[in-house]
Amino acid sequence: MKNISIILGVTGLLGLSFISCDREYDTPPIATIPEGNIISIQDAKDMVTLTTPSVSFTEDYSIYGVLTTDETSGNFYKEAYFQDATGGINLRFTSSASTHIGDSIRLSLKGALITTYQGNFQIDSLDPDLNVIIQENNVEVEPLVLNILQASTGYARLVQIDNVEFIAGDLGSTWADAANQNSVTLVVTDCNGNLLDVRSSGFANFAGDVIPEGNGSLIGIMGSFNGNPQFIIRNPNELTLNGARCTGGGTVTCDPNTTFNETFGSFFSGNTVSDFCWSTTAFGGAPQWLIGDISGDKLAVASLSGTSSSGAQGSWLISPEFTYSASQILSFSSSVQNYNHDGLEVYILTNYAGDPNTATQTLVTGATIAGSGSANNTLVGSGNVALSGFGISGNYRIAFKYSGNPGAGQTSTYKVDNFIVQ
Repeated sequence: MKNISIILGVTGLLGLSFISCDREYDTPPIATIPEGNIISIQDAKDMVTLTTPSVSFTEDYSIYGVLTTDETSGNFYKEAYFQDATGGINLRFTSSASTHIGDSIRLSLKGALITTYQGNFQIDSLDPDLNVIIQENNVEVEPLVLNILQASTGYARLVQIDNVEFIAGDLGSTWADAANQNSVTLVVTDCNGNLLDVRSSGFANFAGDVIPEGNGSLIGIMGSFNGNPQFIIRNPNELTLNGARCTGGGTVTCDPNTTFNETFGSFFSGNTVSDFCWSTTAFGGAPQWLIGDISGDKLAVASLSGTSSSGAQGSWLISPEFTYSASQILSFSSSVQNYNHDGLEVYILTNYAGDPNTATQTLVTGATIAGSGSANNTLVGSGNVALSGFGISGNYRIAFKYSGNPGAGQTSTYKVDNFIVQ
């Protein structure tokens, strides 16, 4: 009887098997997330105001865009950066997300919160399984090419920063503290001394790698911390820092600029102004331009105070090279200390080959320069000077000429700061 029971049981199962093959089941409905109102990233940002610092989405809203980060490298965790044609924004997830760089998504906002944190917009409380609907994979996003001075305009976007290198003090460092899993902020500079923070997580899979020493390009995400731009790496393979350094050794390569901003903050106090593609040369026995300060604010200084020799003498402060554009505007600040003569002039140098005396010199008129009526050590703005009216042809430099004569009592100290070509 036991064997019979088994045979009958098998037979019964076979019968059921044949029956199930003939039966048709209804396909269960696929759950869909309503699209609702379609808005842009900028539309979402505009919802946040001083009187409404955060907005909770209780109805169906959607934003279409592309993810520019993922969690592959470990430098991002439970967050992503997301951009569309109107800008970028930081997304904060409730759990780790399995999305990838290049995922084109519809971001459902129902149940999420848009707010600001330390001045930065972010969409918070996103469930990666419920709020992210992938539309397409491997969508390529071209990075926005910026220089360091423009970095803040690229917030939450994929950007490319060219012609930069890590400052000498960071060379030999690792990206982060891998042993203790602590984040680290390093600093890159361009050849003009402008600085940008680079932040990496101690959990990144490249945290213990030594940073590259050369000059080149960064590709990654532009973040912000306490209002300061902060570059975030997606993958070190996107960096091409293998060119000759412009500081700290190697060949100095000072390609012509079209825009420029110099505050002298990266120079060393007491040194001659001969770094970051600036140069200085003296005549008649005068000292060269040096880096000094006013209440800690570094600037370029020229003086004949305390000089024993007499006769006409002075020094030139010569900027990096520029490529001329008719729309360029020059501005700077100047101050005078212990005024006893008008000792500062500004020139445009063309055909410059290392000696201002053999270059074509054009006096810059229309700029306000500190003088007899200026308070001691108080910076005076030059105003905006259009360079289109000076007959510039080809590349050029801006040169500050300081001159005096100690024997004639002409020893005023002049200082220059906040040099801008825009």
